[in-house]
Amino acid sequence: MRLYLVRHPQVESHREICYGQLDLACEPGWRPQLAQSARLLPDPGQVLTVSSPLQRCRLVAEAWLEASATATPTFENDLKELSFGEWEGRPWRDIDRAALDEWARDKTGFAAPGGESLLTFSRRVNAVIDRWMTDDDRDRVVFTHSGVIRMMVVRVLGMPLANSLRMEVDHLSVSAFDLNRDRAKMLFLNRL
Repeated sequence: MRLYLVRHPQVESHREICYGQLDLACEPGWRPQLAQSARLLPDPGQVLTVSSPLQRCRLVAEAWLEASATATPTFENDLKELSFGEWEGRPWRDIDRAALDEWARDKTGFAAPGGESLLTFSRRVNAVIDRWMTDDDRDRVVFTHSGVIRMMVVRVLGMPLANSLRMEVDHLSVSAFDLNRDRAKMLFLNRL
C-alpha cells in the first residue's frame, strides 16, 4: 500500500493559540499551493482519498477531488490531530507554566487535561494504518495534520516517539510511504 500524506494549509488565528483538534478555518489563498502539491500525487481516480474531518483538511481534500470530478473523500476521525483537551483554543501564554514544564519533561506520556498523550495519539493513528493494511491495502491520498505525518515517520523509521517533535512538516507538503506486512519504506518527506 502506498500512502501519500498531505498536510493542511496554514490556519487562521494559529500563532498564539493552542490547537490540535480545534476546527480552525484555512487562511485564504491556499488553492494555488494545492495545485503545485498535487503534481506529486497520483491521479485521483486511481487511489482512495481519505481526510481528517476537520475543515482545514476536509476542504482541501474536496478541492483536490473537485478538479477530477471523482468521488467524495472518506473521513476518518482517528486521523485528527493530537487532542489538547482543555487547552484547545487557549492562548499559550494563559496555559499554566508548570503544566507546560511537565509536558517538556514527559513528551510522550503527558496529556493536557481532557486531552491525549503523544503515546495515545500514536496508538490511535497506528490503529488506522493497521486496519487499512488488513482490510483494504489500496493506495491512498490522505489529507491530514503534521502530527499524523510525524507518527508515520516514527513508524516507518522505527525512531523514538519523543523524537517526532523534532520534525517540521510544511503546510501543503506531501510525504509518501510504501507499507506492507513485511516492510515499510519512506519514499519522500515534506516535499512542496
